[in-house]
Amino acid sequence: MAGPEEVDENTSDSGKEVNSCRNESDIQDRFDGLAREHGQLNDRFLRLAADFENYRRQVAKERENIILFAEAQLIGEFLTIADDVDRAVAAVRDDRTKEGILLIQRNIGALLARHGVEKIATPGKKFDPALHEALCNEASALDEGTILEEYETGYTMKKMLLRPAKVKIAMKPPE
Repeated sequence: MAGPEEVDENTSDSGKEVNSCRNESDIQDRFDGLAREHGQLNDRFLRLAADFENYRRQVAKERENIILFAEAQLIGEFLTIADDVDRAVAAVRDDRTKEGILLIQRNIGALLARHGVEKIATPGKKFDPALHEALCNEASALDEGTILEEYETGYTMKKMLLRPAKVKIAMKPPE
């Protein structure tokens, strides 16, 4: 037995057109809303991806710096041993012993060079407070601020100062 048919607004001929237009309008509004939301989510995704990439670079740079400073600290402590070997070369008179110490000195120099350590050139150079430590000065005919003597060698590693060179600098002679 068939029951009374339910009347649906979409079933009448005139109602179909109205609802159809309303549905198309609703669908378009819904589509536009979803398109905006997609654009916002896409922007958010791109920003998060860029933030993550920046974070990754920052962490890598911090890691490099930590390694560099640890290496610099260790090599800085090692420089006093290198200085002792240099003094031993100057003090030893026996040729065989001197030959052995020179071999050690060359090996130390090669090790330092592999790690980017360079001596700071001083004699005859202009005093640079970023690289040199003036221990004293002396009247000289040379230009004021010219390095006359080096008391302790200075070193840099990958453009970073490990130890300043300790020097004597020229000053104008009294008149």
